[in-house]
Amino acid sequence: MTLRELRRGYTPLLLTFITPHLIVQTDLVMLSRLGETATAAYVIPIRIALLDTILAMALGSVTAAVVADARRGQEIGGVVYGILGIAVITGSATATIGFFTYSHLALWVTTDEKVTEFTQAAVPWYAATALFRQLSSVAMMTLHALDKATLTFRWRLLEVGLNALLNHLFIFKLGFGFSGAYQSTLLVNAVACFWSVPYLLFRFKQNYRLLGSHWTHLFFHQCKWEIKRLASAQLFALVTMVLFATALVASPNLSRLSAYSAGAYLASFLFIPFLALLRFLVIRLSAIPPAEVLPTIRPLVRIGIPLSSAAGLAIYQAGDWIGHTLYGLSNAWWSILTAYLAPALPIRFITALQRGILQANRRFANVALVDSTMTWCIGVPLITAGLSLHSPLLTFSYLLFPEMGVLFLFWWQIRRMLISPLFNSHDISNGATEAKN
Repeated sequence: MTLRELRRGYTPLLLTFITPHLIVQTDLVMLSRLGETATAAYVIPIRIALLDTILAMALGSVTAAVVADARRGQEIGGVVYGILGIAVITGSATATIGFFTYSHLALWVTTDEKVTEFTQAAVPWYAATALFRQLSSVAMMTLHALDKATLTFRWRLLEVGLNALLNHLFIFKLGFGFSGAYQSTLLVNAVACFWSVPYLLFRFKQNYRLLGSHWTHLFFHQCKWEIKRLASAQLFALVTMVLFATALVASPNLSRLSAYSAGAYLASFLFIPFLALLRFLVIRLSAIPPAEVLPTIRPLVRIGIPLSSAAGLAIYQAGDWIGHTLYGLSNAWWSILTAYLAPALPIRFITALQRGILQANRRFANVALVDSTMTWCIGVPLITAGLSLHSPLLTFSYLLFPEMGVLFLFWWQIRRMLISPLFNSHDISNGATEAKN
């Protein structure tokens, strides 16, 4: 893979992935002006919306591979229409579920009365966003698979500016307070759908044909293991938040919860390049024979490890400044969290390469099993022990040690996959055929 190919394919995808997280960072920075309680409460509605988050991410992930395969056939219009239809159905269902359940869940996941009050005001707005979020997710990944990354990136940049403007209007000018951030998110996602979905429908209206239940079954079959992997990760995030926010293993501590709330989204923002790399590799590696996999990614390794290591060092040096300046945080929990992010970045880069190789060759089950095992067998015990001992050093080690286990298990699986006589171009073509059918 040349630098030119990387720049043309990966860079627009990266920029597109960054912009939604810039929206989150904008929310956090503006809400921090309402006090530490607002910063602590921000994570709760998003963690409660477990099903919505899982479906949006899983549908987007599988959409990229399926549309990339379908481009080589004549049924691309049917595939695009089918994916959009699935997103409408799942998004409507999760929005309905959210309206009836999120408020009740908010009472369970925190014991702080003010945090609960903020959360109760926000969750109906976040539930209403589910339809637009899932539809926008598959529409944007479809455009990427169709080499329209520049178009999506330009729109995403407009989203960041629009969200900042609406945040200022709703939170401060109109006096909606904490829930104003979620109201602006709803409008931004709705506007994204109002341009991207009609664009795709108009583009493929001449090639549309109904693919039927068999194609739908195959699409969900490919989603199944990705949903399981993401369900494990999101359930882990929910359990982690409950452990931080309640007295289940340690007495409630607002500084601890606010550090986790802001830190979780800082970590997500820093991990975006690796998520974008994963999606890029799924699209790119799906079209090449297995013998070319390792030569293709070697240039990425030579570039990515030094860059991710340098980024980790920069975060380590600037961690306290970031906490104080952006989030109004200055405590030991925040300092230890940012210190762990430094070595976590190069490790996440390597595991992103590994996940890309495995998922490009339809090893969704392998990825899901390893991720889930490491998360629950290593991550949860570390958090529980750290909180019970009031040790941020032990608690936030969950950011590093589970991913180290993932790295070694993925390396073993890829080594077996590449030397196996059963792994050949026939496997890849079969995967593409299944997606098309």
